[in-house]
Amino acid sequence: MPRDALQTEVVTDRDDLRADRGRVLALVWAGMVLGVSFLATPVKFLAPSLPLPVALDVGRHTFRTFGRVELALTALLGLRAAAPARYCLLALSPGLIVLAQALWLRPKLEAQTRQVVAGHQPPASSRLHLAYVACEAAKLAALLTLGLTVGRPNVRRNGR
Repeated sequence: MPRDALQTEVVTDRDDLRADRGRVLALVWAGMVLGVSFLATPVKFLAPSLPLPVALDVGRHTFRTFGRVELALTALLGLRAAAPARYCLLALSPGLIVLAQALWLRPKLEAQTRQVVAGHQPPASSRLHLAYVACEAAKLAALLTLGLTVGRPNVRRNGR
């Protein structure tokens, strides 16, 4: 086997492993989003023994901590995902969503939560919550797409 072909195969194997790790990380992150945002958080509000201010305070701490975890996952995904150029925006989108949530949405939602915890009446309807849910759904869709489709190994021409 020519030396150039061997080097190309080693680089390709390394890229495949990097893409595999990126896909796994995206799917693990997607599972975390499902568990925290779409299961644990809504269920907490169904518990009749949990007062609204307490549920909101727990949610505030949960999402602040989860946001920090997601910032770390954003960095790891950026290091692991080997996405073709046409998927770069998709690969960046979970991190951009996390930043928008951390810098814009969560501070506004936390201000509302502090008001309720202090005993004030909660807002009748909050578009901020709908925006947060939309961001979570978009993030989940991007992570699932990354985990299930981007960078999947192609069948090699040499039969391996």
